[in-house]
Amino acid sequence: MAWDTPTIDLVVGLTHQGSVSMEWALMFSQFYTHLHDTGIRFFLSYTRGQPYDVARNSIVSDALKLKATWVFFLDSDVLVP
Repeated sequence: MAWDTPTIDLVVGLTHQGSVSMEWALMFSQFYTHLHDTGIRFFLSYTRGQPYDVARNSIVSDALKLKATWVFFLDSDVLVP
């Protein structure tokens, strides 16, 4: 049924504590550009300064509201290859 159809393919959940390095920002920029070029319907959900468990719950809440098919968590202390 139409109400079961995902509105978003992917929610990218960014959990953030403090600041990020220039290397992280550049790698995320490349990741974002690549993701955008794939044609995947995605939404960036981000939190700042919350404990990781609270942040992840907030991101999952966004994904459920959007009926996303997938959720990908990316913490601000992890570099995207």
